[in-house]
Amino acid sequence: MKNLDIPLAHARTRLSQISEAYEKDPKKKPLRITKRGKPTMTVMSCEFYDEMIETMEILSDHELMMDIGKAGKEIEGGNVVEWDELRKELGG
Repeated sequence: MKNLDIPLAHARTRLSQISEAYEKDPKKKPLRITKRGKPTMTVMSCEFYDEMIETMEILSDHELMMDIGKAGKEIEGGNVVEWDELRKELGG
């Protein structure tokens, strides 16, 4: 994903517009703020940030990642139970 870069002075004068843009489109690409041409901070929607943190937490949980890997292998091997069948077994 390519970041959008804007100078700090430009961002400062358009902060309300930037905020509104992220409210309208929470999946909007992060915006990198630069100072003297160097990136200094990144702006993104709270939704995008929260999803990114959640993803990092999942990826850093070794046991959970092992379980996900095992589940994927079971699915590939056809070791699955159809939803209707499971619901009947559970009495629903």
